Amino acid sequence: SSSGSSSSSGSSGSLQSEIQQRNKHWMETIAVPVTTKLLLCGGVAGAFSKTCTAPLARITILRQLQTSGVVPGWSGLQQVGIYSALSKIVKEEGVRALWKGNGVTVLHRLPYSSINFYVYEKIM
Repeated sequence: SSSGSSSSSGSSGSLQSEIQQRNKHWMETIAVPVTTKLLLCGGVAGAFSKTCTAPLARITILRQLQTSGVVPGWSGLQQVGIYSALSKIVKEEGVRALWKGNGVTVLHRLPYSSINFYVYEKIM
């Protein structure tokens, strides 16, 4: 019974070795230039960070428009806290409404962050 367990661990070791060889082969075959890596990393990081903070940006915009009466249900409200504002948006418009307008923001942020990160990495 001990020989059976050693052969199964041996076969998993050879399988792992084969997977590592295949990954190494693909990593050598598909060479991504450093410039592309830096631009992609910066763009993805910028888009991700903007998407994470989008609900707060949405509250900021609604609060700025509050006195104008342009946004129904927000005019004449007293100072609303962050949690109350988030709850109000989710209750009235659904969870997806927290990210309204995020697509346009990401389209703007992606190239900006890409170039910013690339230049920073090249200078520093």
